[in-house]
Amino acid sequence: MIFGFSACLGAAARGDSFAPPSGIVTTNASLQDVLAKARKADGSDISYRSRVVDGQVQAWGMKGTYRSIEAGSNYVSRVDFGIVSWQDGRVDGQPWRQDENGMVIQLHDARNAQDVEWDSMTLARFAEHPGPTTRLLGETQGPGAAYVVEAQQSHGRPMWLFIDKKTFLVTRTEIPYVGERDFYVFSSFHTSGPYTDPQQVRFSDGQTRNDMVFQLATKYNAPVTQADLAMPSSNDKLVRFPDGTNVVTLPASVVNREGHSVYVPDQSYHSIGSNGDMNSDAYIAHMAGDPHILTRASVGGHDYEFMLDSGAPGIYMSSDAVAKLGLKSFGPQQITGSGGWVNSYAVVPEIRVGPITLTNVIAYVLPDWQYEPDPGVGAIGLIGYDFIANAVLTIDFDKGTVVATNPFLFVPPADAVAVPASLDDGVPHVSMQIGQSTADRVVVDTGSSQCFILPRFANAHPDDVKDQGKGVDITRARLGGVDWMSGSYIQMYNSLGGGNTQERVTEVKSLSLAGIQLQDWFMEELVAPQGAADEIGRDEDALLGYSFLKYFTVYLDYPQNQIFLLPNASFRKGGR
Repeated sequence: MIFGFSACLGAAARGDSFAPPSGIVTTNASLQDVLAKARKADGSDISYRSRVVDGQVQAWGMKGTYRSIEAGSNYVSRVDFGIVSWQDGRVDGQPWRQDENGMVIQLHDARNAQDVEWDSMTLARFAEHPGPTTRLLGETQGPGAAYVVEAQQSHGRPMWLFIDKKTFLVTRTEIPYVGERDFYVFSSFHTSGPYTDPQQVRFSDGQTRNDMVFQLATKYNAPVTQADLAMPSSNDKLVRFPDGTNVVTLPASVVNREGHSVYVPDQSYHSIGSNGDMNSDAYIAHMAGDPHILTRASVGGHDYEFMLDSGAPGIYMSSDAVAKLGLKSFGPQQITGSGGWVNSYAVVPEIRVGPITLTNVIAYVLPDWQYEPDPGVGAIGLIGYDFIANAVLTIDFDKGTVVATNPFLFVPPADAVAVPASLDDGVPHVSMQIGQSTADRVVVDTGSSQCFILPRFANAHPDDVKDQGKGVDITRARLGGVDWMSGSYIQMYNSLGGGNTQERVTEVKSLSLAGIQLQDWFMEELVAPQGAADEIGRDEDALLGYSFLKYFTVYLDYPQNQIFLLPNASFRKGGR
């Protein structure tokens, strides 16, 4: 599963990126007074029929346009660079967003809708809506002296607003992430009637090369039509079935079910306290199974393996593959393990997954990513949401087969278990009971080999994830006296965000999903480093991977927001 990627680690050198901004001193002002004056300063205390913001944006050596329209509770916001665009909005109470490949997702989780609006609407007006946890931290001194207000986003992550002491206009906001802090700087304010708005907004993630600069003009009470605020249709040209064919079998296989042994010509990871001949310059190590389902796709006339990953909110390709294929890339830059930089987006003219064709795909670029379970067997990327949303997939994990069906003609099997799913983040979230508590955001993740409990749920429900006895034995067996693993947790680097973390196996007492009952089930628990709990899986509770899915034939019906699970012979054999 890939939740996203950070363009850089620009804030790492500043220590804890979740710490409040420095240089704040005590103030005699009150939060209520500061916010009231801020609303009066920008005119947000005076209602309006509509607000239209038009402008230009420069970023990554490219030029584009920006437009946002508000009318009542409806809005739409769009950034367009020509080669790529994205937008989001809300119409008649329904929030939505459209991704870089033109796929529209209707949002069902209020937390996601709220965060989308914060990203899209001018952050300078956030002071209109203080929440219950909003507080005035103090003030800064010197040039640009400002009051500093802290507010909590829906995920629990703080954000800080700097309100100028002289003008009471919001001049800066800061939003922290693990190893990074994003900045929005507002300047060149223009007043029209009672309203004052910034004419320039600069976004920075700490790396100048990734800055985005917006030049804006704002109009109030301009005519706005229903068409201006309408939700767009999804891109119906992205994925095409062969003419006259609505059900196709895709080339697929499940690899690395059992693990494999490797010859390691190095003693550096041996413990001096472990048994064995320490004079040897090599040893044999057995790598545990890491099963994934792969599908073969043709890019540039050559066949490559891709991981079929419902936990990926788009199409992804490794930076090495993008370079090898000579694909056009652009966008914010990400640092590689060797200290180089690669762009975040690549344009793939055509991807053929079996007989299905994807055209003009915007792929996310993964720096240094690779999956090579065996020599000669490996994947160059991930196929996720943008493909799965256009083809109902039937995945038989027991046989290692995948069938794609035209969504308009799919009929679910009568004896399968129906599981409602939300796709707000481009990944399927379902509700499941772990122990005595309900986990509302569990990802059905075909790209994960195991089932994981994430810090958000574990921290809130420690009794429900308590090991029933056997998990600690498995964890200790994995440690095996190796020096770089210590204590009762395995040190690891995870791809879910948050960087280095710890992992342990826990035997949970029970799981329940749509009537499917499991007892004494083993799951991996990820333990977040300080300050990183909100970054590991963001607001997810858990992942259901291969160790669970292998007992079913899985039907991913994204267009109807459903997943169907049909128990297979392995499920029945195990008496589950």
